[in-house]
Amino acid sequence: MDGYDRDRDKVPSHERGRIFENGIDRFFRDRENGYAPGSRIYETTKGRIRVDHSKEVGARTFTIEDKSGRIEGNKDKKQLEAMREILKENPNHQHMLRSVEGEPVAKDLQKLIDGLIRDFSSQFQHKLISRSDAREIWARGLVVERGKAQQLELQGIREKARQGKVQALQNRREKIAELARARERAEKFRIMLRFRDGATRGRAEAPERDRQAREEAERTRQARGVDERARVEREAAERVAQEFPAPNKREERPAADTGERAAREAAEARAAAENERAAAEKERAEHLARLQARGIPPEVVKILGLGQAEPPSAAVREPLGHAPPVVRGYLHSQDRSRGIERNR
Repeated sequence: MDGYDRDRDKVPSHERGRIFENGIDRFFRDRENGYAPGSRIYETTKGRIRVDHSKEVGARTFTIEDKSGRIEGNKDKKQLEAMREILKENPNHQHMLRSVEGEPVAKDLQKLIDGLIRDFSSQFQHKLISRSDAREIWARGLVVERGKAQQLELQGIREKARQGKVQALQNRREKIAELARARERAEKFRIMLRFRDGATRGRAEAPERDRQAREEAERTRQARGVDERARVEREAAERVAQEFPAPNKREERPAADTGERAAREAAEARAAAENERAAAEKERAEHLARLQARGIPPEVVKILGLGQAEPPSAAVREPLGHAPPVVRGYLHSQDRSRGIERNR
């Protein structure tokens, strides 16, 4: 057992072909040479077969089939026989079989390979890969496989993260819905409490409301009684006014005017008398001052002032046709003053 066998020994058989195919694609640069990855299917009389790589160049077709291990069994036999039919029908088709050097090949299948090389030398080619190259191909395939495994792992992580987000969103929606239901239940409970409290309060306040209703009815009845009495009194007053009409305003007005005129004249007379007294006092003071200025002793002037009830001009102010009243002491004092002046 060499290194190539040891490398592949612990890998399941169904994974070996995939790893080898991934490595050989990079080792021979098949994609860079125009080969499309993936298998192409052909229908023949021998059955349906697949090839690992294929490309079209104008009217020509190129296909490749890779074998990492043994060549044996009915599957490999069907592929070789079908390829003979394809090459025979299409001279523009070229096919390459790549296998690892030293890997066992069944005798009957080796005869089929040799017949293809002999009969279709320009269309069929069997390429043997050295075991050292095969080991490198295997190593490259493992790198790709591990990368795919990591990608699958990352995809798994991303999928789990996505599922976690979906689950979290679902949990949040359920929580929101539950909160909404809880609020609805709480609101219904509050409504029930308000209704119950209102009913309890209504029963407790029923007597008070009944009392208030009775009082309001009594006030309404009393107000109606007051209005009725006022109506009766108003109607009675209207009947009395109709039976005993009031005196004419125009007849009462002269008497009222006469009273007002008398009051106004009395006020004017009082004001005139006051003015006249003030003027008389002023004139008497001026007269006494003139007497004193003539050299009459002050004692005499004082005696004259006490005896003089009105000023000398009072007689002049009397209206014509009236005799001047006799004022007690005034003429006598005037004569005395004249006698005094003559004696001087």
